[in-house]
Amino acid sequence: MNLWYSNKAKKFFLHFLDQVERANAGKTELDPSRSFKFSIEDRILCSSGKVTYNRRYDYILSLNIPLHEATNKGELESIHKLKAEKLAEGKEINGNEIVRPRVPLEACLVNFLAAEEMHDFYSTSLKTKTTALKTAGLTSFPDYLVLHMQRFVMEAGWVPKKLDAYIDVPDIVDIGHMCSKGHQSREELLPDGVPDEEDSNKTWVNEEIVLQLVSMGFNHLHCQKAAINTSNVGVEETMNWLLSHMDDPDI
Repeated sequence: MNLWYSNKAKKFFLHFLDQVERANAGKTELDPSRSFKFSIEDRILCSSGKVTYNRRYDYILSLNIPLHEATNKGELESIHKLKAEKLAEGKEINGNEIVRPRVPLEACLVNFLAAEEMHDFYSTSLKTKTTALKTAGLTSFPDYLVLHMQRFVMEAGWVPKKLDAYIDVPDIVDIGHMCSKGHQSREELLPDGVPDEEDSNKTWVNEEIVLQLVSMGFNHLHCQKAAINTSNVGVEETMNWLLSHMDDPDI
C-alpha cells in the first residue's frame, strides 16, 4: 500500500492552485485560487498555563475519520460476528455482506476541533520540554471549502492502514462553530525566545517525530524540514506535509 499515491489527488490540486496563483501574480483580484484559501490558527496551551498562537494558510482542510462515531455500530458488530463464524467454518464472506462504518461529516469536523496532546513541546516559560495541548480553529473562511478525508492511519509498528468507511455529508454544512476565538484577554502569552544563546541561532526540531518517520523509510533531512514547517505538531501532520512536498526542488 503506497501512501504517496494515495495523496496524488490532493497533491495535484495543490499544484494546480499554485500554478494558477503564479499565473496571476500581482493581479490578486483576478486570482481564482483565492476562493479556496483560508487561515487556520493553532492555540497551544503549555502546562505552565500560558498560551501561544500560530497561524497558517491552506487550501484544503484535512480531516481525520473518527470510526468510533459511526452511526451503524449495530450492523458492524453483527457483520464482525458473522465474519468470525464463517472464518471458523473455513468460509469467506462475500462482497454483498460487507458493511462499512458510516461516519457523519459533523463528527469529523468536531474531531478537528478536539484538543491534541503535544509531547516534548519546548516551553519558553518553563525553559524546558513539557506536554502541551493544541487546538485549532479557522480565522477566515473560503468561498469554496475543499475537504480531504485522511483515510490512512498508522497502526502498531507504524504500519499504514486504509480506513474503508462512508462519510455521510448533509446538504447544508454549518462550519460557524469552527471559528477561532483568538487570543483572549484573560490568557497570558508564552514569552518569545529560546532557552539560551546556544539554541538562539538554530531552529528546534522534534527528533522523536523525525526518527519515527525515518523508520518508515523517509530521508532524515527531509523529515527535519517537514517537522520545522509543521511546527513539530505531530507525526501525522509532518508526514502529510512531507508527502505533499516530495517533488519540491528545494526539499
